[in-house]
Amino acid sequence: KKASNWDRDSSGNEVNAGQILSGDGTHAPHILNALVHQAASGSTTKARRIHVGNLPQNGPIDNEVLSTFFEQAMQQAGFKNPDQEGSCVKDVWISGEKKFAFIEMRTFEEAERSMGLDGVTLYGNPLRIARPHDYVPPPSQEQLQTALLAAGSQNSQAAVQVAAAVAMGRPMSSALGVPQGLNKQIADVAMNALGLSGMNSSASQMTTLMQASRKCRRVHIGNLPTVVVVTAQQLHDFVEQGMTQMALTVKPGDPVIDTFVAPDGKFGFAEMRTVQEATNILALSGCEFGGRAIRISRPTDYAPPTLELVQKLEGSGILGVPGDAGVVPNMGIPQMAGPDTSNATSVVVLKNMMTDAEMSDDAECKEIMDDTRDKCVEDYGAVLSVLVARPGPSECPAEHIGMVFVQFGDVATAIKAAEGLHNLKFDGRVVEASFIPTLEYSRLQKCFPDQLNVADGIAAE
Repeated sequence: KKASNWDRDSSGNEVNAGQILSGDGTHAPHILNALVHQAASGSTTKARRIHVGNLPQNGPIDNEVLSTFFEQAMQQAGFKNPDQEGSCVKDVWISGEKKFAFIEMRTFEEAERSMGLDGVTLYGNPLRIARPHDYVPPPSQEQLQTALLAAGSQNSQAAVQVAAAVAMGRPMSSALGVPQGLNKQIADVAMNALGLSGMNSSASQMTTLMQASRKCRRVHIGNLPTVVVVTAQQLHDFVEQGMTQMALTVKPGDPVIDTFVAPDGKFGFAEMRTVQEATNILALSGCEFGGRAIRISRPTDYAPPTLELVQKLEGSGILGVPGDAGVVPNMGIPQMAGPDTSNATSVVVLKNMMTDAEMSDDAECKEIMDDTRDKCVEDYGAVLSVLVARPGPSECPAEHIGMVFVQFGDVATAIKAAEGLHNLKFDGRVVEASFIPTLEYSRLQKCFPDQLNVADGIAAE
C-alpha cells in the first residue's frame, strides 16, 4: 500500500492499522483527528470503490476508456464535487475477460452519486453499476468528531480502536461485541457516539425508507400481450426504454428496481426507484407493447406518501423531486416531438388520459369527457363530439381502449388542438395527440351508442 499522509501521526511517524488497533491509547486525539480527516476526504478505499458490470463486447475497453467515460458521465450528470479540480476517477481495474471492472472514485460522496449512473450506456450497452460485495460505508465526519470528544473525555483506548475499525472498513457491531480485552462500558460509549448499532446503519436506514415508500413506488401494468408469455425481464426492459425515450426519468440510470409478471401473463407490477418516477410512468399507459395497448395505473393497495413519510424521505433520493439526491434538474420534463400532421383529420386522438380505474367508473368518464370538451372549446374552437373508448364492446378494437376522441368541425381546428394538447399533462400524465380517419371514428361511435355524441349547444357556436 502506498504511503499516505493519513497513515502518519502528528509527529510524522507511520501508523498502520495494526498499531491503531493494538495501541495503548496514548495518542488517541492524534489518531482520531487523522480518522476524522480520513473520513472527510473519503480516502477509505472500500467506500470509494464501485463495481461496473455488463461491459460492452463490441468496442475497445481499457483503463483509459473507462476512466474518461466515467469522468465525462459524472461531469454531465453534475455528480462531481464542484469544489475539487481534476478527475473524480482515481483508479480502474478491469477483469481479464473484460466483462466487469472496479473503479475507485476520488471521494466517498462521488462514489455514492455514481450509483445514479446505473444503466448509462457505453457503445450502446447499458452498464450495471453497484456497490462491491465488500462495501462498508464510512462514518461521517460528525460521527468521528463525536467519537473524538468521547475518547478525549474518557482517555479511551476502546474509543480509538472502535473509531479506527470503522474508518478502515472493518465490520463491527454491538451484536458482535467489542474487541477482546477492551473495557466494554467505554467501548459502548464510543459505539453510541459513532451511532453504530451496526456497521450497515446507513444501508439499513435506506432499506427501511425503501420499504416504507414501496406502496408509493409500485404501479400495476395490465393488458399485457398474451400471444407470447412476457417475462419479468422483458417487462423491465420495456418500461426502462419507454421511460428513457419519453424523458420520464428524473436522474441517470435505470428507473426500475423490480418487475413481476402474474403466472397467467395478463398483468404485472413494476417497482420504480423514486416516487416521482412512479407517477411519471403513468404517461406510458396506452403505449403499444407486443401489439397491445398496455394499461398502467396505481395498484389497489396504493398509498400516497404522508407528510411524515415525505419528511423522512427528504434528501434520500427516493422522492425524486427537484433538489433530492441525484435528481437532475429538468431531466424529467418530456420533450416529445409534435404530432404528425401529414395525414391529419378532423378527429383528434388523445392517449394517456385515463387509468383502468377511471375507465370502469361512469362518473369519472363523464368528468373526463366534460373536461376535455371544455378545454377544446375554450382554447381551439367548436367541438362536434367527444368519445371515450371503454372496455366492453367486442367490436371496439383493443388498441383504442382508454383513448379519448375529439371531433372538430374542420381539419385546421383539429390540427391546432392536437398541437396544443400534445405533451400537456392531464392529472399528472403526459398527453400524446394524433389523428384517426373520420370513417374509422364513425364505426367507433357505433360501438358506444350510450355516449353523448353531440355537444349540446356547442356545435352551433
